[in-house]
Amino acid sequence: FAERAGLMADIDRRVILNTLHRAAKEKDKGNEIEIFIKLSGKSLDDKKMASWLSNTLKNIDFPNTNIVFEITESLALTHLSQTRNLVNSLKTLNCKIALDHFGTRLKSFKLLAQLEVDYLKIDGSLVRNLGTNKAHQLIVKRILAAAKNKDIQIIAESVQDADSLPVIWQYGIHFIQGYFLQIPDSEMEYDFSNSLM
Repeated sequence: FAERAGLMADIDRRVILNTLHRAAKEKDKGNEIEIFIKLSGKSLDDKKMASWLSNTLKNIDFPNTNIVFEITESLALTHLSQTRNLVNSLKTLNCKIALDHFGTRLKSFKLLAQLEVDYLKIDGSLVRNLGTNKAHQLIVKRILAAAKNKDIQIIAESVQDADSLPVIWQYGIHFIQGYFLQIPDSEMEYDFSNSLM
């Protein structure tokens, strides 16, 4: 509904503002966090987004280097020019970039030559049953090799149980995300000091 009504760019801005304010409060409590904020296609098309972000970040006491903007692989491919422009602007602000749902398309790896990113979030469909699915293991190994060449960190998303953990650890994937680690929560209260990875 929001997308059809043309509200997604406004919603993105509201989400960004609220997230940054919450993150600044966590920083004031002495908590060092890195936040991931997903952008919609409308934000990629918004020619004023880069300048709005630049002005917004100046007024919030939170380090830009701890802000990661997430863009789904499918949006990056269908909005490549706009994505490249916004990514370049965000990098000049010292923000980080994550490509979400990565690795399921033929052009996935071509994106890495087009965009300077800091994280790749391996698509959950590749992570599920990773311990037994040889085809998925080959794709994940290829993603890891490409990422290593560019000093990109890898996140395995949609980790729902312990079955895939031995392979994830063996491959040297940097982070996991999913219900196995923590279910989504409206509060930033999880203590990761005792996490598994």
